[in-house]
Amino acid sequence: MEELEASVVAGLNNMDSLLSSGKKPGSVLNSRLKSNLMEVRLNLHKLAANLNLTLNQLDSVEKDTEVKEKQLEEVLQKQAADENAHELEARGADAVDYESGRLKNTSNMVNLSDAQRQQFEKVKNQADPA
Repeated sequence: MEELEASVVAGLNNMDSLLSSGKKPGSVLNSRLKSNLMEVRLNLHKLAANLNLTLNQLDSVEKDTEVKEKQLEEVLQKQAADENAHELEARGADAVDYESGRLKNTSNMVNLSDAQRQQFEKVKNQADPA
């Protein structure tokens, strides 16, 4: 963006210097062109400043979005872990044979993660500490 601005400004300055040399007739035309060139130069600077401001705002929004995405991901992971723990407690309480103190069905244990197995054992021990 800055290179574009510098290139346009250099071109405008070059035209301005050619018009200022006074080699061509038509001073009214020259003064009108100079006035227009000054206006274009000022507008170009304003445009570049606004574009830079917009880019900075976009960067800020992007960073805020990344932070919020991370926070949302953490909340969703915690929520999923809580739901898994509640489901595991319910399955664990149903899976304990209270007469023998053993698990009724251990085939599902293969599908559990280490954390889920630990939670399952905790529920089992709470149901029948013996």
